[in-house]
Amino acid sequence: MVVPPPKKERENLSRRIPENFSLTPNCNISMRKSILVSLAVLFAAVIAVGCKRDVPTPTPTPTPTPTPKEYVYDVYVSGNSISPTGIERALLWENDQLKKLSTRESWAGTVSVSGDNVYVAGAIKRESPSKGWAATVWKNTKATVLDNSSNTSFHYARSLFVSDDNLYVAGHGWSDPEPNPRALIWKNDDEKEVIELTKGEKKAYAYSVFVSKGVVYAAGYEYDATREYVPILWKNKDRIALVDDAITIGAGNSVFVSGGNIYVVGWRKVGAGPGTATLWKNENPTYLTGNESDAFSVFVADNKVYVAGMKEFEGKMRAVLWVDGVLTTLSKEGVDEARALSVFVIDNDVYVAGWEKDARGKRAVLWKNGKPTNLNAGATNAYAQSVYVVKREKK
Repeated sequence: MVVPPPKKERENLSRRIPENFSLTPNCNISMRKSILVSLAVLFAAVIAVGCKRDVPTPTPTPTPTPTPKEYVYDVYVSGNSISPTGIERALLWENDQLKKLSTRESWAGTVSVSGDNVYVAGAIKRESPSKGWAATVWKNTKATVLDNSSNTSFHYARSLFVSDDNLYVAGHGWSDPEPNPRALIWKNDDEKEVIELTKGEKKAYAYSVFVSKGVVYAAGYEYDATREYVPILWKNKDRIALVDDAITIGAGNSVFVSGGNIYVVGWRKVGAGPGTATLWKNENPTYLTGNESDAFSVFVADNKVYVAGMKEFEGKMRAVLWVDGVLTTLSKEGVDEARALSVFVIDNDVYVAGWEKDARGKRAVLWKNGKPTNLNAGATNAYAQSVYVVKREKK
């Protein structure tokens, strides 16, 4: 039996309980729903956080490292063999592989490469009934004669340069009854497209050609009966004498244009003094040495000026290289005579072509960074005339 509280306590309790409060299942349904919804939301949030913690962070896919490109350097050297009877024949070395450009008496000058085409300037001795020599360009070892004179004619192609798919060839020549050789530039293997640098009033020779920004430069010399040799720079046929007094003579052997500057090398002699290797920069001369010497080739790379030539040491001519005027001797001891005739620079490697001579004969030599390689490879008596190097991506 449940005993009810005293009447006074019942009255106090009735004051604390709201009138609309009910202990029955149907009471305050909206409040119960609100509580349930809140609990459901809280539970979902807890589950979501827990699930998020359980998901692993994806590992990023590494970026593949590109394979570095590999390159090869193809080295082309033109030159000439010499038979026991003294007959010369034009040669071309491609990476030490010897190719004979002609079986006839011939001579190879400068080599140059454009794309997959290899060009060599030179000359071939004419066959009867014509006499003399024919200026020639070999393209991939195939010969093209630049002059087809029916008279006795002597024409020589000494240097070439490829620019904007145009081929420029510098040389000289004359035909009977002309009395003097003219300095010439052939364009695109075409005997009809010839730039006459001189008209034959005096003997003139173009030894080197370079094309920059559409301007054709050539270096060589004129022979004056009163002054003998006068070094000349031609700029689009405009004649520029590189000496300006009556007692200085000389010759220009090579021209190179870089950074808006014009470089010519050759030799110069004042009065009774020795012929001395000289570098002209923008027509201003600098002696490379005080001894008997000559400069045959100039190349500019990374603002450094490289000059190949020869210099007398104790009565013997040595192959030498000047870099910004600093001299390095290339030929070794025991050599009777040597020449450095051509220089080419690529990726800080310096290639020099020339020859050395001793009791056994004359040997074609290629120096790479001062280290010599004998190129004869079947030509027992030979010399290297020019070098050109091409960088290609390895296949």
